Amino acid sequence: GKLLVAGDEEGKVRLFDVNTKTPLRIFTGHNAPVHRTFFTDLHQIASFSDDKTVKLWDVATEKITATFRDHTDYVRAGSINPVSSNTILSGGYDQVVKMYDSRTERCVMSLNHGAPVESLIFLPSGGIFVSAGGTDIKFWDAIGGGRLLGKISQHTKTVTTLCVANNGRHLISGSLDQHVKFFNTRNYQMVHNLDYTSPVLSVGVAKDGGTL
Repeated sequence: GKLLVAGDEEGKVRLFDVNTKTPLRIFTGHNAPVHRTFFTDLHQIASFSDDKTVKLWDVATEKITATFRDHTDYVRAGSINPVSSNTILSGGYDQVVKMYDSRTERCVMSLNHGAPVESLIFLPSGGIFVSAGGTDIKFWDAIGGGRLLGKISQHTKTVTTLCVANNGRHLISGSLDQHVKFFNTRNYQMVHNLDYTSPVLSVGVAKDGGTL
């Protein structure tokens, strides 16, 4: 919780000290906006850009360690496997979800979500991941070759964001339809709904699950 990584409209990725708000590193290499950034571990950052690439960066040297060029449109979604940090997901406006192995620097899986992908997330076990795009939320088997496990279609406009709560028992989605919905990840049933006065672009949950 002491470091924050963020991308900007110019394609730069910055690493900040949360307490002092001081930029510690600037990673330069994308040539279009960066909408998603994550730590893969303490030493590496992944960034996802409208230049259709995913890049991995070494924190110490600010150097690019890998570039994945498998998408044909904006890359607006990504996720890091919580169990194996070498496994990285990306989602593009080409409607495709890609899985990469950073050790071999290769794409190891490609799936069609069926709409531009806005958000991706792994469940805490690392064996299942979830994609959101259009009005659909889809659950995929990460270990079993990307088999589709289930689909939720409870939103009436684009689903923009996903997060997980209660140790993976609940999935929370936000949408342009001004709703935030809670789903049981075992049976995909909706268990709660919150109404907002404007479209929802991002959601997050505190570690104790008590605050949204």
